[in-house]
Amino acid sequence: MIRLFRRIFALCTKEFRVYRRDPNILRGLMLVPLAQLTIFGFVIQTQPLNTPISVVNLDHSPYSRTLISQISQSKAFSLYQANASQEEAYQSLVRGDVTAVLTIPAKWSLSIAHGHPKPLSYEIDGSFAIAAQQTVVTLNQHLDNTLKHHHPKPSALTIEAKPYLSNRMINNYTLYNPEQLTRISIIPPMIGVVLTMGMVQIMAMSLVSERERGTLDIQLQTPTNLTEIVVSKMVVNMLIGLLQLCFILFFMVFVLSIPIHGSLISLFAVTLPFLLTNLIIGLLFAIGAKSQFSAVLSSMVIVLPSFMLTGVIFPIYSMPSWAQWISAILPNTYYAKMSKAVILKGAGLPELLPILAPLALLMLFYTALCALQVKLYKE
Repeated sequence: MIRLFRRIFALCTKEFRVYRRDPNILRGLMLVPLAQLTIFGFVIQTQPLNTPISVVNLDHSPYSRTLISQISQSKAFSLYQANASQEEAYQSLVRGDVTAVLTIPAKWSLSIAHGHPKPLSYEIDGSFAIAAQQTVVTLNQHLDNTLKHHHPKPSALTIEAKPYLSNRMINNYTLYNPEQLTRISIIPPMIGVVLTMGMVQIMAMSLVSERERGTLDIQLQTPTNLTEIVVSKMVVNMLIGLLQLCFILFFMVFVLSIPIHGSLISLFAVTLPFLLTNLIIGLLFAIGAKSQFSAVLSSMVIVLPSFMLTGVIFPIYSMPSWAQWISAILPNTYYAKMSKAVILKGAGLPELLPILAPLALLMLFYTALCALQVKLYKE
């Protein structure tokens, strides 16, 4: 019996030495649950907060200026454009810069004075329908405050105008997802999460596994160099990523009944730099990993935030500023916008270029970081 306990003790000591030799495993085991608790404790917001909105003001009266001032001072809204044209407002809606467009009709103030107020038009991005719908109550409150500001006494309003101090003041329209189906708002941005998980892990595991088996050293003894090996892996993995995208789109269209309103060429064009960026991140994890398990565990550092902090489930604008900074360095933050823009809104490459530009800069940033990591590893 004593010998049995000695053997078990020796094996336990060996396991502890394995973890000590590969500190990335311990870091991953500590950081992943810490990140989960931080996200659920500080980042998730169910109340409407900082909802980006564009206002198309066709009235230009004291009434409309008061309403815009109320919106700009509200915590529920973040005024993106105060006097946008209809074309500018809808372009912002397609790009995902705003989630709602409020249109104040011409001669709105005169219609109130005459006792037949014209309803405002409040158009909501269906991909964030739940978050934007919550702002309707707040918008009605600002509208009530606007009328009370210009008509302090209730008797000053005509009988016909008084009913418009209720929700009938605003006509709500949900664009791109009029039925407000959850799968339509969730699946398009989830494509980026699935591709991120696949590309980061397959790149990290493929390099680490070859290094563990010794086949990487054998290849380096041939005329090929490390750069050629990495490039070949990236090319193959990008093809696998495109094949994975085709399977996802097929399942989305024919099983989940989510149509694609935009061009597939545009979607595949923006997917290429996204896949390449994730493969570079996977290479970054592979350099410091000593085992496949360590590589997979380290990849969770970016997979989990890519799901929680990139606007897939919870809107980025409602998150704390430090969480928004983290989301800015995650590739899926930009790909989620582009996939929704193409699939749900029918956007083309001209509308996607402002979103694609920061993704390209992010790819260069991770490339430089990877080159620095290789230099430190060699030293």
